[in-house]
Amino acid sequence: MEKYRDQLAQIFTQVGLSFLHSQCQLALEIEMLRKYTILAILYKLDQKSVCQLTIKDIPELKCAAESKPYEDENEIR
Repeated sequence: MEKYRDQLAQIFTQVGLSFLHSQCQLALEIEMLRKYTILAILYKLDQKSVCQLTIKDIPELKCAAESKPYEDENEIR
């Protein structure tokens, strides 16, 4: 009986960890979307601010902030 209880506890632990992982992943995706939205807003206001934000918070977008401005605002999406 104890063996089954341990197996059941392992299953609950795995399910709980899987759920926690998916919730953390969702939170990270939402945070990245928020940063991209801020990036798009700042891009319209001041390209230097975007560059500073990019360097500080999103290093992989540094080259995008330093590139030429978009002609069509829909391209930034």
